[in-house]
Amino acid sequence: MPTETHNPAPTEAHSPASGGTAAIRPLADVERDHILNAMRACGGNQIQAAAALGIHRNTLRKKLVEYGVK
Repeated sequence: MPTETHNPAPTEAHSPASGGTAAIRPLADVERDHILNAMRACGGNQIQAAAALGIHRNTLRKKLVEYGVK
């Protein structure tokens, strides 16, 4: 039996026809904000933030360099 995928119908708020795409942020911006929020929540501790995000600490460090965070 084929597996069905669930793709919800676009809502008016996000439908390109309604001009709602302005509210959609690029994924890189969302990721950056999420990582920086995790760093704040962990008091700047990269090891704790990486663990909370479920990523390796080297991945976190690479992302912070990408974002220009020291």
